[in-house]
Amino acid sequence: MSTDRTAPPPSFGATLIAAERRRQIDVEGYTLGHDQYGHSGGLVAAAVCYLTPPAAGVPRRWPWPTRYWKPTPEDRIRELVKAGALIAAEIDRRSGAGSDLTGRSGDE
Repeated sequence: MSTDRTAPPPSFGATLIAAERRRQIDVEGYTLGHDQYGHSGGLVAAAVCYLTPPAAGVPRRWPWPTRYWKPTPEDRIRELVKAGALIAAEIDRRSGAGSDLTGRSGDE
């Protein structure tokens, strides 16, 4: 175990991701109800775009209109937090849609 007192606590990243997911819901209106419709694979694709090291322009895999692409290349942690929040939204979407965490629906 590290004795470096400047290192963030183990939950720091999870806290940032949870706060971003809350912001997406409260500020952007991206609720579970919103995410249930028309986002099959879109949330994960968007997360991958933020996970991938930045390149010029909107990534080819970006699943939505370009106005929703909001990169922060000067702040890599911010982009990782956005990706984590999008993954959390996908988990919420799948579990809220009657799927288990493996992505299989209850009637398969």
